[in-house]
Amino acid sequence: MLTEKEQELLNDSYFENLNQSKNNEQKTLLQSQKKLHSLVDWLKLAIPMTYEEMIVKVLGLPLELFDEQEGKLPHSKQNKVLRLSGVAVWHSEETREIILDISGTGLQFLRENIFFDYSEVQIITILLDRILECIGYENQTMVAKRAIINCQRIDLTVDDKNSKPFYIPKKIRKYFVNGKAKFGKTTKISSEIDDLTGALSFYIGDREHRKILVRIYDKFIERQTKENLTETELIQLYNTISWIRTEVEFHDRYADEILWAIYELGQKEDSNLLEFVKGYLDNKMQFRPPDNYISKKEKYRPRFWKDFIAKAEEVSIKVPRRERVPFSKKLSNYTFLGKGGGMGAIIRFMTNHHLPFPEEVGSEKDIYDKASISRELIDKFTEYLLFVGREDLLKEFQEMVQNNNNNFSKEK
Repeated sequence: MLTEKEQELLNDSYFENLNQSKNNEQKTLLQSQKKLHSLVDWLKLAIPMTYEEMIVKVLGLPLELFDEQEGKLPHSKQNKVLRLSGVAVWHSEETREIILDISGTGLQFLRENIFFDYSEVQIITILLDRILECIGYENQTMVAKRAIINCQRIDLTVDDKNSKPFYIPKKIRKYFVNGKAKFGKTTKISSEIDDLTGALSFYIGDREHRKILVRIYDKFIERQTKENLTETELIQLYNTISWIRTEVEFHDRYADEILWAIYELGQKEDSNLLEFVKGYLDNKMQFRPPDNYISKKEKYRPRFWKDFIAKAEEVSIKVPRRERVPFSKKLSNYTFLGKGGGMGAIIRFMTNHHLPFPEEVGSEKDIYDKASISRELIDKFTEYLLFVGREDLLKEFQEMVQNNNNNFSKEK
């Protein structure tokens, strides 16, 4: 039987060991987080400017370093390309719009030679700011900026170089196969095993009709295979014995939303791409709680996922719905079947007969100058200008949009 003093000493010892254990656990977790890194691994932009402006003024590279070739970019008019180390600038005599297509290799080249002092978020922000300045849009509204630069693809990664990674492809795959996880509304999954190495790549999303595609794979083994290096050589080159990559591909409107979310993030002092990507993954990833989980306030996360996410806050990216009706059909419907044509006829009748407009409306000129133009209509008409080959009117149209919407905001 322990004395009261002995019991007190035992309790002190127990809690001291417990606290020490917790401190060690937190220290290990912190060290694990330090071995997580994020990159932009692909970027594809469509911009109304010349290839010379892009290469010389935006990228800051000599034009003579690039090799020009004939080619064909799928689903576009561009048929000539200038290439340098994974950086491709597509152009054509038929259109002033260029396509800047930078692979992971190209982005690494730019990091090492142009943007070596900047974070990933800063690189995107500086790149977009240079483009906007070059085409005279640096002082335009965000609506105008977003309409003039279109992101067609952007890939974001999280690289886990811990010797004991937070998760591996097989672990995440098991949750999906057993119906214990889903990614947003997506339940479509697939796997791919490398014939040479036996390494597993796990995919979440539709690999044929890509909008958002997640790929989780062993980057260490991939590098070893592609570069034909021994394990020792690879460890010396990349300073790691393990490398699991989680890669998210965004295409079309999803890519555009992500690009501008990162740009807005770059306006903040504490911008961090890793926290952004983890927050996005956490928002989309849903794990089915066990039967004995009773908390309704907190989203259920398995221990490994909670440790991986750490302090990152959920990031929700919403893509506005876009009507499938083309601009020509929409214009026809609104003019002949809606109110647009009728109101236009009345305005013309009032003008022809010199009838005064109501005071609160102003003149005919005021009506058009102060009309608010919706984002949907901006997108539709921009598509129409590109379709009819009038890229030369894009800048004038955007200036009209900015003036009208600014005037409308002031009136409100």
